[in-house]
Amino acid sequence: MFGITNIKAMIAVALGFSRELMNTFQDGKFQMSELFNFIDDFAKIPEVVKSWPAIKKEFNDLDNTERQELLKYFAAEFDIPNDKIEAFVEAALQNAISLVSLVEQWKDLKKPAA
Repeated sequence: MFGITNIKAMIAVALGFSRELMNTFQDGKFQMSELFNFIDDFAKIPEVVKSWPAIKKEFNDLDNTERQELLKYFAAEFDIPNDKIEAFVEAALQNAISLVSLVEQWKDLKKPAA
């Protein structure tokens, strides 16, 4: 098993960008000075890109316990003022992870029986 450390790191970067975008556009205006709020998140992108092969391995190796842990992690870290949108995004992530699981099961069906 490969774990989910790299997937969590990727989610953390995506959530950091999401938070900054929400904060930036909360007043409906964008000012160039607000770009500085994204520096920390931009600095993390190279590490996520570098770990992409490990992320793919982790996704391909997810078991049910890891899926549930990822969903709990995301739900704990993803907090926005609009509860309807938050619930929708969390449900969408849960469905996406389930879809990944189905695709992996389908791939296993194509393998010759041992």
